[in-house]
Amino acid sequence: MQTLKLKNEFKIGGSTITEISYDVQNFTGDDYLAAADEMDGLKPLRLAFVLATHIVLASNRGKGWTPADFRSLRGVDIWAFAAIGNDFFRQAGDEPQPDSSDAPTASTPSDSTPPSES
Repeated sequence: MQTLKLKNEFKIGGSTITEISYDVQNFTGDDYLAAADEMDGLKPLRLAFVLATHIVLASNRGKGWTPADFRSLRGVDIWAFAAIGNDFFRQAGDEPQPDSSDAPTASTPSDSTPPSES
């Protein structure tokens, strides 16, 4: 679980929020598709904010929070909040990806490699 400490408090449902806890491991395929539905036709700069909203909502289920609640974030907290969405993609890029190519590797001879002479 990670925590974003806000410089400017804001309110959700009458509760004052000074920090937001989240864990991208709580973010499901359904959450991603909900974010994608919301992002349909949006400009790229909004992508990170909408994705961050759904990551935070996934980690705070049962609190009654909605995407609209995060529209009242202010100042540099907007950028810090959107960074949660950007970090999601950055973290995914850091994971080693399985090699799905059929290209020969250093240990796999290609069709053009002549057989070794013994």
